[in-house]
Amino acid sequence: MNNEQINSFPFNPTEFPFNIEISGLTSCDSQYEIYRENSYCYILEYICEGSGTIFCNGKEYHVSKGDVYLLPKGSCHKYFPDKAWDKIWFNIDGTLVSNILYSYGLNDTIVFKNFNNKKMFEDFYKITNSQAPAKDIMLSAAIQFHIIIQRLYALKQKNILNSNVNTIKSMLDSSLYEKDVSLKNIANKLCMSQAQVISIFKRTFNMTPYQYFARKRIEIAATLLLNSNMQIKEIAELLNYSDQPYFSNAFKKIMGVSPEQYRKLNTNSHLTKSNINNKFLIEQAENLPFDLKVDRH
Repeated sequence: MNNEQINSFPFNPTEFPFNIEISGLTSCDSQYEIYRENSYCYILEYICEGSGTIFCNGKEYHVSKGDVYLLPKGSCHKYFPDKAWDKIWFNIDGTLVSNILYSYGLNDTIVFKNFNNKKMFEDFYKITNSQAPAKDIMLSAAIQFHIIIQRLYALKQKNILNSNVNTIKSMLDSSLYEKDVSLKNIANKLCMSQAQVISIFKRTFNMTPYQYFARKRIEIAATLLLNSNMQIKEIAELLNYSDQPYFSNAFKKIMGVSPEQYRKLNTNSHLTKSNINNKFLIEQAENLPFDLKVDRH
């Protein structure tokens, strides 16, 4: 069973730069399904409750409460709820729509997960539900649409940032036993500058990639000292330090004691791994022998 409240307008995309054909509030069950081939307008919808599936230009997407989807003009699409969903939706067109989407690089983005701003779409719907002249409605709606697109763009950028940070961390974690680890190589793989890599990583972890990498290697060394019979020289070789003295010096700068003293003190239960001074660790990490500083050559 479907329940809809609809506002419709004479649809002439050339009359206004931003034009709404129809807006609505819909509560529907599993029998609800919309299909369009070569859609004549853009479809913007917010999921208030429930979940559903979208097929757009041959790709499948799944959406749920708090998600937004934006189906491009000219697309072939079909969408329907899994069991039921409540949504706020708009069929829109006009030169302003395409220009705004192009300007924000959102032409091909279909689904925005976890937007979670129902009020913004409720305000958009209220504009279309007013008794004002169509010209005034379209003007106010265009402004609200732009605000929504700005927020969707910010959400996309945040997701990209999180993805890049996770990729950097994963690349560092997978390289802890490798000899050559270069910030320049990481930046090149992500098509970013070295300064950008450092900036976004530090924003998330409050330390540079260099500092993080150094810390993780020393943590591995500390674990091996406590839980294995490996000689210190073997640990240094495993972690690709150039020699044992270099490793011992790096270890002491972070842990405050040499590897020999660390193992001995832990044997006597006077020191545990939790005694690592993180602030001291971060300050000293820049002095460690790893190629994760900015390569200016």
